[in-house]
Amino acid sequence: MYSNFANLETHLCERASPTSNKWDVLSSMGCERMVGLNLLSLLESCLAGLTTYLFFSLFPMFELTLDETLAQQENLESLCQECPEGNVEIFHGNAFYGGDRILKTYANLPPDYALKGVVPHGVYLSDTFIWHKEIFSPLPAAFYFSEHLQKNYENNLKKQHVHKRLYPLSSPFLYLLDLYKNAPKPERDGTLFFLTHSTHHITTAFDPQVVIDKLHALEQRYHPVTICLYWRDFQLGCQKPFEAAGFRVVSAGHMYDPLFMARLYHLLSLHRYAAGNDISSHVFYAVKTGCPYLYIDTGNVTRSAADPKRLALTLATLDEPRIQKIKSLFQEPSDSITPAQLELVDYYLGAQYFQSPEGLKQQFLDLEPLYELGYNTPHYFQVSSPELSAQLDEVPSEVSAKERRFLYNYFAKFWPGNEDVFEIGPFLGGTSRAIALGMAANPQRNPETKFYTCDRFDEYYDPQQLSNFLQTSFEEGRLPADLKATVETSTSFLEVFQRFHENQPYSAFLVSQSQALPDYPEQVGQLEQEFEPPDSQFGAVFVDGCKSWYGTQYFLLKMAPHVHKGTIFLFQDYGWYTCFWIPLVVQRLADHFEPIAHVGSTYTFRLTQELRVETVGDRLPDTLSTIDKGWIDDAFAALFLQAHARQDTRALAVYTLQWGAALAYLGCVDEAKATLVSLLTQPWVKEVEPFLKNALMFPTYTGQRDQIPLFTEQNYHHLMQQLGRFTAKKIKDEKLAFKQQQIESLQDKLAQKVAQTEKIERQKRNLARQLQEYQDALHDAQTKLAALENSKFLKMQRLWLQVKRSLRGGDH
Repeated sequence: MYSNFANLETHLCERASPTSNKWDVLSSMGCERMVGLNLLSLLESCLAGLTTYLFFSLFPMFELTLDETLAQQENLESLCQECPEGNVEIFHGNAFYGGDRILKTYANLPPDYALKGVVPHGVYLSDTFIWHKEIFSPLPAAFYFSEHLQKNYENNLKKQHVHKRLYPLSSPFLYLLDLYKNAPKPERDGTLFFLTHSTHHITTAFDPQVVIDKLHALEQRYHPVTICLYWRDFQLGCQKPFEAAGFRVVSAGHMYDPLFMARLYHLLSLHRYAAGNDISSHVFYAVKTGCPYLYIDTGNVTRSAADPKRLALTLATLDEPRIQKIKSLFQEPSDSITPAQLELVDYYLGAQYFQSPEGLKQQFLDLEPLYELGYNTPHYFQVSSPELSAQLDEVPSEVSAKERRFLYNYFAKFWPGNEDVFEIGPFLGGTSRAIALGMAANPQRNPETKFYTCDRFDEYYDPQQLSNFLQTSFEEGRLPADLKATVETSTSFLEVFQRFHENQPYSAFLVSQSQALPDYPEQVGQLEQEFEPPDSQFGAVFVDGCKSWYGTQYFLLKMAPHVHKGTIFLFQDYGWYTCFWIPLVVQRLADHFEPIAHVGSTYTFRLTQELRVETVGDRLPDTLSTIDKGWIDDAFAALFLQAHARQDTRALAVYTLQWGAALAYLGCVDEAKATLVSLLTQPWVKEVEPFLKNALMFPTYTGQRDQIPLFTEQNYHHLMQQLGRFTAKKIKDEKLAFKQQQIESLQDKLAQKVAQTEKIERQKRNLARQLQEYQDALHDAQTKLAALENSKFLKMQRLWLQVKRSLRGGDH
């Protein structure tokens, strides 16, 4: 029969299926008659077959065939049974109906890859409702199939003060159709009818006889009619009256089944028509599969739920105008799909956004930095060892330790490594070291890539201030003692920079240049070493040297030919109170700069399209005063909304200071004072307390680096005395409200955790029950085999006695 364990295992693999019983498999092989197989080898084989059976049951192949789909319909109880929700997705809803599996298969992504954006698990027709778990998921982005869904997302995100990027996507079902485009096409016949269905939380009830009568009354061309039942309604027994009336009942399976949509496709491909008494995703899938759809109003559906709020929310979304419009479009019988129907279906499924496998894959991979560089993600402030941490802190810097660790982690883990990096304004090179160490640690780095850093390396501090700033470095021996005399007699710090960065792991690819940016138009051509970028293309640009409006404009004009779509810009002064021009410049070019992360004052953006010199010149005039003040007010209003949406309270405070600084710069003194004073009554004023006094007294400076005074110190103290009590009370009230909001949020999370724990416990009980069943089955097998061996032994004894008698008879 089977000469070895491997052959038996192979046969079991071939014979096992999700619907076959393990004893059926063994019986079909005639195991009870395998006289020559000893007990141990048979037990090993049984266990191997059981393992294989479980593997193929839990991890079915994606390429489901029509024959397999039809075979599974013979056991609807198994197909519609509750199944575990476990999947690799960060947002578990992405795996509903197998949507994530389809997208990853089409895009050639591995099955264990987790999508970093929320994928709608069906066609959303409500104008107001979005599942709250999609809004509050930990993913940085969400996909939409239609403009209607995009607006719905925008409204709900804004309402909940949640920040997510929105991107267009075609429905997974369209990609499924492409995956099956070469599959054999069966002969179509009859109608597949979809009943309005229940869910985990909503139970749908109707008079089945009304539906049955309506189906019997259909024209002959629609017959035979097959009922496609949702898994939950099968569990509730809704199939029984239809089976009793002679209708065949089928199902696409459980919503957590990764092959749900593939199974639905095969069921639709068998039928000439599709029909139903509700409008939901199945209408659109049926039309795209080639089935003209007929809406049949049975008028007798009621819904109930244990949670009245959930029921009210569901009922509120059922009679919206767009649903009524769709019903009217499909209520007339037709042998073909009309252009209007197809246009509507394509709109709601996002057909216009359909991409190639490479395009879809890139769209998903582009979300990685958004997810990994999430807003204030704690692990980006950490490094792997105390030695590395010490290296990052050796060079004195005005940039925070968090920001330097962020820079190291970005360039070590997410910089692609194939293009040069540019930095302007490193001062002594605290940021230079963080960037360069990250580049050196990046396994993808091309050895030919360079790190160019540029500064004027002079006239930053006066000699005594610089000497004091470097005192610890001299005392701890990081700088040679003989350099101190040079520092105390010169404003140049180029040699200090070079000493800090010599003999480092990155020294060979670090290129420093002494150049300066002009701060106002009249300086152009007057500087000894005027800024000119290296002849290279840059994948990342760190900006800490644009200290004026004109300097920023000049820098971008010069850099435009050296950057491209996808280049990362890290603006260190974006969140610094004096440098109001940085957020205004970015806002002026908002269609070019996509924000992806922020840490402290450093805000990171991705260039979304080519930055043209003409565009920079047209949008950024030489002086800020030529820009309409109304636009500046509108720009800061937009910035406030963005900060509020991402819950960036520090930005709310800094934007207020920057707005006041911009008004002071334009000479609008009274408005500037009113704007800055308004900050004192806000709870987020605490975010800028360390520099609040300086910001009120000298909010910014001119292009010639002259400070612009606003409040005197006496004014400042008087103002703080006047507003102190009110401010303290308001801050206290706001804090209490914020704490209450946090408590409510934690309570919601706790409730979710309790629900998850209960689900896990149910799954554990189910697994324990299954294990006990398998153990019982194994025990039965052992008993049967023992009996078989005992029977064989008795037969052998009888045979031996017969032989002995025969031998004795022969001797006699």
